[in-house]
Amino acid sequence: MVVLHQLSQGYRCGTCGDPWDGVRENEAGGRFATGQISRAYRQGAHINVTIQLTANHKGFFEFKLCPVNDASVKATQVCLDQHVLSLADGSGTRYGITTAMGSRDMTVALVLPADVTCTQCVLQWRYHAGNSWGTNADDGVSCVGCGPQEEFYGCADIQIVPPGEPVPTTILDGPNESGSQGTSATSQQSWQSQSGNNAAAETGNSGNTAGASGNGVSSVAVSRTTGQLAVGSGSGGSPVTVSGGGNSGTVSSGGNTSGPTSVNGDNMVCQGVRNSLDTWCQLNCQRGYCPASHCSCTPGQYTHANPQPTTGCRGAGIYADLPGYNAWCRSNCAQHYCPSSLCVCT
Repeated sequence: MVVLHQLSQGYRCGTCGDPWDGVRENEAGGRFATGQISRAYRQGAHINVTIQLTANHKGFFEFKLCPVNDASVKATQVCLDQHVLSLADGSGTRYGITTAMGSRDMTVALVLPADVTCTQCVLQWRYHAGNSWGTNADDGVSCVGCGPQEEFYGCADIQIVPPGEPVPTTILDGPNESGSQGTSATSQQSWQSQSGNNAAAETGNSGNTAGASGNGVSSVAVSRTTGQLAVGSGSGGSPVTVSGGGNSGTVSSGGNTSGPTSVNGDNMVCQGVRNSLDTWCQLNCQRGYCPASHCSCTPGQYTHANPQPTTGCRGAGIYADLPGYNAWCRSNCAQHYCPSSLCVCT
């Protein structure tokens, strides 16, 4: 169904994970695209990107960069395609996902372009799945992974500093602590959900959540809405979190945490130390990343604008025992995308 929807749109997705035919909330001008810089890197640095993959759909990840230098200007796919990041091991640009790798956190070493500096760069991740049967248009070969497949996208705003200039280590007005390692990013899914709902899958740019409706991809990383792209230290630069700078999303944290660490966050009500962090805290605390410097939680029924989720959400029916679905339901239901065919909340 997801692939059919994408094909109906010319096999296109929004640049940062929004549906092609929907509102572009994760691109410049959208409510999640604040332009806030999550972290800064040195020009040409090697960076480690952590992918949290909760449901393995095979395929590959690819990362691209576009220097926009203006939060009001949208990054175009043409611009992003000009700066495809290479894997640090020299094996190319696509990080392959095999069945044997399972569903887990995976660290990918990337190299930033030697010829790019920016006050604001949009970092895009793309997950091209490969677990569906299809037929190649060019040679007619049919196989699992051939032809059109599901794709997920997300973005994050970063800065790339030229040699000789100091690398900023403090980011103002963001949920990430200065110098913290491995904080995550948020991201959003592109085509598959929905009629206007922001589904939370864990992938990320400026804080969006991505909905992997029915496919269980609950985390990857980088985005303005949801999803997770946690970035660690870059050589010559400070630790970076590819995130949308405080928008809602889940966090994959390698740094210190405090407060509740329950994975599902049931029966906890969390608020930010300032109003702009409330949504961020509600989502991240229920995923186990809840720094006291940003959030405060008290026991009670977990509340939402919609009455769907109450004390806890999990996979429903045939999805109850599938790996990753409980986490997917918790994240997405918290974002008010909670299909009864996939999730049940009690």
